[in-house]
Amino acid sequence: MTPGRIDHLDGLRAGLMLLGIPFHAAFAFSGGGWLVSSPVDAPALAAMADFLHAWRMPAFFLVAGFFAGLVIRRRGPGPWFRGRLARLGMPLIAGMILTVPLQWILVGLFRYGTWPQTWWFVGRLAAAPSDWWVLHLWFLLDLLLYCAVLAMAVASPLRPVLGRCGDFIVDAVRRRPALTTAVVLLSAAACVLFGRAVWRVLQLEEVLNGLVSRDLVSFAPAFAVGVLLGCRRALLALITARVATVAFALVAITASLLVVSAPDSAIGAVVRSVASTTVGLTAAVVAVGIASRLLDRPRRVIRWLVDASLVVYIVHQPIILALAVGLFSLGVFDLAGWAVTVVAAFALSALAYELVNLTPGLRYLLTGHRARHASLLSVRERARTTC
Repeated sequence: MTPGRIDHLDGLRAGLMLLGIPFHAAFAFSGGGWLVSSPVDAPALAAMADFLHAWRMPAFFLVAGFFAGLVIRRRGPGPWFRGRLARLGMPLIAGMILTVPLQWILVGLFRYGTWPQTWWFVGRLAAAPSDWWVLHLWFLLDLLLYCAVLAMAVASPLRPVLGRCGDFIVDAVRRRPALTTAVVLLSAAACVLFGRAVWRVLQLEEVLNGLVSRDLVSFAPAFAVGVLLGCRRALLALITARVATVAFALVAITASLLVVSAPDSAIGAVVRSVASTTVGLTAAVVAVGIASRLLDRPRRVIRWLVDASLVVYIVHQPIILALAVGLFSLGVFDLAGWAVTVVAAFALSALAYELVNLTPGLRYLLTGHRARHASLLSVRERARTTC
């Protein structure tokens, strides 16, 4: 095991990012009106995308929060946040410059079919900040904002108070695990409801033009819980050891609430918001527990996936768009098109990572690291030597 690394959480974080490939490919081929969309509906792919969405990003932000809480205590808030600016900010800006305009062009050609209209579409998107500026890279911006808030909190006089709150929660989980878990989950859901209400009252979606969406509020509890687990690692073992029973009960209760809630009513919206927060957080902790059993030892292939995951994620979406448009023109839709796209997008994204890894300038821009990372060639060579 590499000193300072936690293999199963590194592997889980990489896996969650790589799941972006089947997730976004499902959007393209489900017929749901995404950036590019199949003319044929595929309910199975839409259901799979909904399933992944329910837990994938809460799990990612929980793991990100865990490492944030773990490392900020060692390095201090200032040096730690400067490192985050390089490791998150550099790939965000590079991705916005290198991959986002390419996606605008692909979407414009798909929607309008002519170059003049496509360039008009691209010019309109470039003229003002919006969610089109970040597209699939939105999570890097949200993560940077979470890190900024965390660094300010740790550097402030509130740090001793936050430490005592963490100790109180650990003690409460030891004494009454089920009750404390339920209270934490419901408190998280209440914070999300309040945050979304404030977001709506202040009309921040319109003010920010979607560049930062209310997902910033929705995933904040997952990051906060992750920070707590990183600062109090004993709590992680306690929760993952007992979470299966609690998770089963919560999922059952949530499913019942979703069934009885009126879809278009205010109460129904509140119920769905509470349900999505509690299930997302619970599923995130379950994912951590599963990873601790399946990825509990270092493997060279997993190390490659960990090192490659950010670059693969940054480049995968324009590749998916190009593949989907090409397959649509050939009359390939539904599950067949999705499967071809997933395999081809992963292969091409992996190749892009290998090329980036060999190019110092690109490597620093897209990863924030100057040193070379793991390569498939080195993994294969080591495997042959071992055999």
